[in-house]
Amino acid sequence: MSEIRIGRMILSVCQTNCYYVYKEQADNPAKIVVIDPADQGELIFEALTEKGFQIDAILLTHGHFDHIWGANALRRLSGAKIYAYEGERDVCENAEFNVSFQAGRPETVKADYYEKDGARLELAG
Repeated sequence: MSEIRIGRMILSVCQTNCYYVYKEQADNPAKIVVIDPADQGELIFEALTEKGFQIDAILLTHGHFDHIWGANALRRLSGAKIYAYEGERDVCENAEFNVSFQAGRPETVKADYYEKDGARLELAG
């Protein structure tokens, strides 16, 4: 039986926690979910693929800039889909609402899937 593992990277000017979750297994590459790619999507992609991981999904806990700055680059490099809570759509898709405009580096992200509260996701199976 595979055990669930959680890794962490600390990124961005806000020192935001970016987590990745995976099952420990013999098969490589292990499929993972990246949670809140805070910044530097390229760096996240390189670091995780060097560890033998395949990014299967990107999950945003909310849409503030310090949680989304790396999402678009990570999606582009990995091909992973982005998931977010439907109540965060306006924040994700508006640089003033997500405060990235005020932080000096405007960024928006459009999730591939906006999920309802209480939704159960089965990712990186």
